[in-house]
Amino acid sequence: MTHAPLREFAFTLRAAQTADIPALQQVEYDSGARFIPTGLIATPDCRPEPIPVSAYHDSVGAGLLLAAFAPDDSAIGYALCRDEAPDLLLEQISVSTRHGRRGVGSALLARVEQMARTRGRSGVVLTTFRDLAWNGPFYRRRGYREIPRARLTEWQRSIARAHAGIMPGDLRCFMRKTLIRPGLFRPGLFRPGLFRPGLLRRD
Repeated sequence: MTHAPLREFAFTLRAAQTADIPALQQVEYDSGARFIPTGLIATPDCRPEPIPVSAYHDSVGAGLLLAAFAPDDSAIGYALCRDEAPDLLLEQISVSTRHGRRGVGSALLARVEQMARTRGRSGVVLTTFRDLAWNGPFYRRRGYREIPRARLTEWQRSIARAHAGIMPGDLRCFMRKTLIRPGLFRPGLFRPGLFRPGLLRRD
């Protein structure tokens, strides 16, 4: 469990349990209100479509649903992930509107990256609006880079097609951050002249 006092505000991060799901769904609905004035979401209430409850349960079962809680143990944010080897897909990250801009989203994202490294994943992938301040720019500041459309995998294209009905595809993108796993590189391990063509053979 991580205790993170930020701007005189303390919260905790932990793996979410099945009993937390209703509260996390409320966080999802609340955070979706930020999209209403943008006019970017073509749904009756101008919010993103709700995540199916089955996705929450699947993420809990896989140990890939992280949640943030205020000192009174009320849910204030979460990150829902899915394994898409060789990467980890960050399907959703939401923070309640009352607790935005207080480091909760950044802490959740950092924990997602830590979890990806622990699982041996080479990167974290997500899809987002390219220019909304709390979307693309937020991730770019944290080392994420846009994936060119020509390099999207089939499962990524499938997600893009699913979003196309309610979100303008030309304003959205996939982003990825490459992760260096602990122990993969050690200073001094590779020295000039250490590797020579033909040194490593498959016999």
